Amino acid sequence: MQYKRYFFILYLVIFFISIFFVVLYFVLFLNIKLSVFDLFFVEKNVPVVSVINSIEGNEVYYNVHKNNREILRYNTQIQKDMVIETGVDSSVSFFIKDHGLYYLYPNATLHIKKIENFTSYKSTKESFFVLEKGSLYSNVNFYSRNSYLIVETDELFSKFSNAKVIIDKEDFETKILCFDGNVNFRPYSSKFDFFQDKRSYVITSSIERLINSSNILKKKQISVINNIYQKKMDNLITRIYESKNTKFVNKDYIKNSLTIPLFDLEDKNYNFPELDINKFSFLNNGHLEIFTKEGSSKISFNNQILKDNTRYLFYIKKDDYEIEEELPFTKIISKIKVIEGSFKNIQLKRHSGIINVSLNNKKLHSYKKEKDILNIKNSLSYCINCKSESIKNLFIKSDLNIEKMYFLFEKEINYQNFFKTGSNIEFNNKKYYIYDYGFDDKKNISIYFYEANYENLLLVAKFEDVYYEDLN
Repeated sequence: MQYKRYFFILYLVIFFISIFFVVLYFVLFLNIKLSVFDLFFVEKNVPVVSVINSIEGNEVYYNVHKNNREILRYNTQIQKDMVIETGVDSSVSFFIKDHGLYYLYPNATLHIKKIENFTSYKSTKESFFVLEKGSLYSNVNFYSRNSYLIVETDELFSKFSNAKVIIDKEDFETKILCFDGNVNFRPYSSKFDFFQDKRSYVITSSIERLINSSNILKKKQISVINNIYQKKMDNLITRIYESKNTKFVNKDYIKNSLTIPLFDLEDKNYNFPELDINKFSFLNNGHLEIFTKEGSSKISFNNQILKDNTRYLFYIKKDDYEIEEELPFTKIISKIKVIEGSFKNIQLKRHSGIINVSLNNKKLHSYKKEKDILNIKNSLSYCINCKSESIKNLFIKSDLNIEKMYFLFEKEINYQNFFKTGSNIEFNNKKYYIYDYGFDDKKNISIYFYEANYENLLLVAKFEDVYYEDLN
């Protein structure tokens, strides 16, 4: 009985050892991932710290895990399996802590397949983007020798960890431009996946690394990958996989089999955003959302020209800022205070100076704007046609304070609140007397003429050099 008991224990030990080796075989050789192994040996993904740095335009969308498409907002977090899309006149830039700055140009689609996956048994931090169309600017610094970013298109495989790069995906070709650092790149090939799916492991990881690092794009260089180089890549991989002896595969062999021309970058403006990543702070920032309306003035903020009818979103350090609106005759500076952790929304008003002129209580829909009649700085000159009726009253409305109002008459007058300046001017071969009109309300000016008859009424409105507004 004692022997039977020992044999039973021995059978159990052999049984469990056999089960262990069978499971080990499946895991190591058949690439099957078991949840129980993941539970004990794999740490879950650590979420990244990200922020939307700026949004330009109204067509910036995203979806996660192929769910419904949503509008990208200031508090949207960048995450794994996210697809970001920009419209024809829209763009977005986002910043990832310990990672870098990214800018997706208009009419582009970016799929973030993998982002900063950490595991307890692996120190490498890897991110994997697929640029489906359009252009992507990347300014990355991973602070780790083992960490890197992979960006793929239909034609390109690229890998870098500390570089400034633009990747431009067009129909049937991809351009890659390096502005700083180095980029390992090669033509994209589905042969890797194809042979791996067939359980063919002739290519070792060292050979794959050789292929991936055979072409290096350096600072101020550009290269173009198309289907010609993809065919060369496919042929190279096929030869290696189908060969029984891979000893012939070395760096020189791969380089000679896969030569891709490199060109110097042209010296021009490539329109990508600059941000000092080392000084970027996530602790002292606030959100500023600006909506612009249509107008003739030029608006700028933070050295950026803002377009009409556009939504902008900025994630910036707490500080005092200015929005500058420039008109041909004056400038408006609007002051804004961004507070730590705040969200400020601004519907930006556009100015134009004189916005309404009414003659005899009737709004004029057209009045001729003249060049500087009096050659006065910060002024607007107008000619109002009065042929059809005698002038009883004139009303002028402005969206900016008018400093002075001058009228030009062919004859000397004696109306209330009109003060002769003592000078005259010749305009269109006619002599005019200049009068300064006195008023109290600088935005709403009413003038009474008591049945005056003039063919044309000339007036000049003088504005201040700079206007200051507080938008807080």
